[in-house]
Amino acid sequence: MEKRISFVLLLLLGWYGYQPVAQAFVCYSQGDTINLDNNGSGTFYVDIPPVTLNKSSLDVLLTDMGNYASCYGAADNTWQDAFKSTNLTLSPALTNLGFKGYIQYGSGAKSMSPPDVCLWPDNNCSINNAFGTYAINAKIGLSRSAGSGNWSAGMSIEPGDEVARLQTWTRNYGSGQSYNWHYGITWIFRVNAKMTIPAYTCNIVTPYDQTIVNLPSVSRADLVGNGTGRYANANKEFKFNLSCDAGTKVSVKVEGDTMTGQDTVLENKISGNPDVGIQLLYNNTTVVKPYETLKLVDSASAGQQLFSFNAYYFTKSTSVTGGLVKASATFWFDYQ
Repeated sequence: MEKRISFVLLLLLGWYGYQPVAQAFVCYSQGDTINLDNNGSGTFYVDIPPVTLNKSSLDVLLTDMGNYASCYGAADNTWQDAFKSTNLTLSPALTNLGFKGYIQYGSGAKSMSPPDVCLWPDNNCSINNAFGTYAINAKIGLSRSAGSGNWSAGMSIEPGDEVARLQTWTRNYGSGQSYNWHYGITWIFRVNAKMTIPAYTCNIVTPYDQTIVNLPSVSRADLVGNGTGRYANANKEFKFNLSCDAGTKVSVKVEGDTMTGQDTVLENKISGNPDVGIQLLYNNTTVVKPYETLKLVDSASAGQQLFSFNAYYFTKSTSVTGGLVKASATFWFDYQ
């Protein structure tokens, strides 16, 4: 009987005489558990199915954490258990394609600035909920602007490769602690199967190395009579025949020495006649300026594409003499 009385006294002393300790605050993800009591922290590795990505992908759901992640704790006025995001990063393979990561809580707005997004017990880190288990109703997604990213080279993301990482801060109360935020859980998302990202590129069907484009002969009198500028009555069309993957963005940059004072005109390489040169037009409408990138098509059709250019004589004065006119240029095509 004395033993029973002594036990009751110890309970009463323990209730009134000691600092309270934190209630259990644990999180679960795909069968793993992390205890967050007393500045607890840890890392969850989450294996997710690969997603399909191509140049038409602008908004892609990577994973819905509500299907597998939850926490058990006391989100009340006493313990104030909660956690929020501090950072969401994507693998370089995804950022190179123009993607940014976002967090969406439930059906709410997507946050493209993931720091300070409340994830548990709700999207407000509320402190008035009862002790219990609540799902982490957060979706992790990918978003990009149309036309962004470098899609010129295909790649594979292998099983087990990290595609995204979510870092969080935790708020809870323990012996001798205040309600401060501290480092909590990191979720590392890995694909559980191979994820193939297609290439978008073209191949030149007909080789054009050292191709010579011969313009029609023009008399000096005709050039002088035309005055300064492009001579419209004589030109030569030449085409590049490319075989492209559907959706490929194609651009070109022309390199070559330009005429003094005329940065859109290729200089005459034959000495003694510097006031005449060659000007190039794309589709016979757009002046090609050397060393500037010129977009040819935003989204090529599958198969062969013909890109047409025209070469024209150009004079910057009437000080033109008879003789040969020769200009050279290198075409650099870029595919994405």
